[in-house]
Amino acid sequence: MNVFKNRWTLIWIISASVITIILAMAYYLKQSGETDKKVLALIELGHSHFVRGETERAFEQYRQAWALKPKITSPNERNSAVNLAQIHMTKNDNAKAKDLLLKAVEYDPFFYAAYLFLGDISLTEKDAEKAIFYLEKGLSRKDYFMKDDPNAALLYYNMAEAYLMKNNNGFAKKNLELFLSMAGGDKRLEGIAAKAEEKLKKL
Repeated sequence: MNVFKNRWTLIWIISASVITIILAMAYYLKQSGETDKKVLALIELGHSHFVRGETERAFEQYRQAWALKPKITSPNERNSAVNLAQIHMTKNDNAKAKDLLLKAVEYDPFFYAAYLFLGDISLTEKDAEKAIFYLEKGLSRKDYFMKDDPNAALLYYNMAEAYLMKNNNGFAKKNLELFLSMAGGDKRLEGIAAKAEEKLKKL
């Protein structure tokens, strides 16, 4: 009889434990879902400010989103990381920008735009070798280049800048020509294209 009672006591304890775990998981999933909704709303607001050039407002929305969820689990969060990194770059906070960009490529190794900005940071730090390292990674993702994306063309321009820093005029010229072949007719790149043409004349 005692064995029977002990068995039912054990079953009751196990059942109660299972129910507790299920309830805890349900609560966690509910909280996670609510957090994801808040993060998404903040990111969407950040994006809307970012495309209008309202960088300080975008910065605040992205900052709040990252405070809630400092890990990338979706393309939208990946994009917010790159946008926030660009804002940090304008504030000369390359350390925070680099951290965000590295998280972006950890989540999506084929996200070439992040490699562009990692290369850009290396150029501002006068580290040509590191710039080439990141830019080559970006260019190795050619199959993932989006049509008419200026970031794809800018990989070549920045690569040219890195080779000019190393006094390698041959590779610099090649990359400037590739940049111009992609940038031709793109009004967003007119200013940089003009600089590229001037650099070519001097090589």
